[in-house]
Amino acid sequence: MSLPRFYVSEQVPGAGSTIRLSQDTGRQVQRVLRLRPGDEIVIFDGSGPEWSAEIVSSDRAGVSVAVGRSHDPGAEPDLRVTVCQALVPSERMEFVVQKGTELGAARFVPIVSERVQAKDSRPTEHRIERWRKIAVEAAEQSGRTRVPEILPVESFENCVSRLGAEGPLVLLWEEERGMSLRTAARESVRDASRHVGVLIGPVGGLSAAEVHVARSAGALIAGAGPRILRAETAPIVALSVLMCEASELE
Repeated sequence: MSLPRFYVSEQVPGAGSTIRLSQDTGRQVQRVLRLRPGDEIVIFDGSGPEWSAEIVSSDRAGVSVAVGRSHDPGAEPDLRVTVCQALVPSERMEFVVQKGTELGAARFVPIVSERVQAKDSRPTEHRIERWRKIAVEAAEQSGRTRVPEILPVESFENCVSRLGAEGPLVLLWEEERGMSLRTAARESVRDASRHVGVLIGPVGGLSAAEVHVARSAGALIAGAGPRILRAETAPIVALSVLMCEASELE
């Protein structure tokens, strides 16, 4: 049975040090998992490695652990994928962040496109913080040692311009019949930058004008076959195909 894993927001000083876990993590250790002094866990701070750790104290003041040896489990993909997801209803966005983190996404960019519903277009800071918490929990569960960034909300046009300058950009569009997602993924992972952006529309899809803007900026417009995918399913499919073509699922 694998040891419980926890993300710590402050940099781990290294082997031999003692650190106190956050209140939320401490409560999970004490009340949910009912761990006690002497029990072992794994911690990571998002910098790359993870550390073994032993609980040395657990009381009303909180939980402290002694940091042991570090190692790199090799769970992080070499391919850095940024998921640019047009804003969708809250529970669907949470699904994208959770499953995208499990698959190895490096960043998430919430974007406002033409057909984003008005009630979804201005997420509160509380909502964005919840996405970040979900990313942390998914990283803990999936064995990752880095937590994906949740970038600020930006416009469709800005996202296309910025990410197009970083590396290949794949836009998944239900009306595209000329290029398959697999072909676009294969072309993208050949790029020496090892960074790929994936652009997904909202519940109502992207407009033809937006697709034209992306195509003009150099984005690869790809289709996923004869079926129409839900807005929250499309990024998971795209991530899976990209990781497969990059040999990250072997």
